[in-house]
Amino acid sequence: MKVKEQKIRCLRCFSFNLYKFGKEPKTKKQKNRCKVCRCQFVEGKIPLKKKDLNLGFSPICGKRLHLKKRNSNTLRVRCSDRVNCRYSFSYVYKRQFKEFLEEAQNRDFFSLLKYFKYPVSLVYKALKMYFIYKLSLRQIKKELGLVYPKAPSPVAILKWIKRSGYFFSLLSSSRFLEIKKAPKVGLVDDSVVKIKGDKFRLFVVLGYTKKVVLGWICPTKDKEVAEAMAVGVRKIVGTAYGLSI
Repeated sequence: MKVKEQKIRCLRCFSFNLYKFGKEPKTKKQKNRCKVCRCQFVEGKIPLKKKDLNLGFSPICGKRLHLKKRNSNTLRVRCSDRVNCRYSFSYVYKRQFKEFLEEAQNRDFFSLLKYFKYPVSLVYKALKMYFIYKLSLRQIKKELGLVYPKAPSPVAILKWIKRSGYFFSLLSSSRFLEIKKAPKVGLVDDSVVKIKGDKFRLFVVLGYTKKVVLGWICPTKDKEVAEAMAVGVRKIVGTAYGLSI
């Protein structure tokens, strides 16, 4: 007697309405796809269950939060009721703020290059053109090409600027402490920076008349941290100091 071949069922909706959908590249087994629920599976292979992330509930409507977007650094979550609620938020989950501060206090966090392929005088001129004369990277390359036969590329100049920018900010802050007439009005600038692959929110307090950085914080954007930054700035310049956001 001939044994009847059992029909393949869909693993999700148990339907027989299937069709062949190519072969799996690793095992070379036949893949099937359901015409009803569009589920893809291989016969005899148990599919892995997706991890159900418990992201909480919306504070506005109380419905469950779903994952909208996820990358190596940030996580963006939104409410399942997209029509009525539209609540969403994002945060950095790879590295917490305390760990960032501990690493920032380390000497190797802001480190210079081990060696320069170009003379130090050339590097100093390039940094001076960028920080003082506000030239672009291509303009710096053209200016250096008039003096030096082999000028550095804009990418090399950008690496020098990234590594030395922190030390220039320290010099400017130390010089600011020696200034007797401190500015009375400051401007707060909000931007996002990327440090060693991690994104952080940065608040910079700038002097209105002086080109000096008075204070900076990151990565949160709450009211308490902003007030703490304002208190730190007032300790330097005095109590009569207004911030314009």
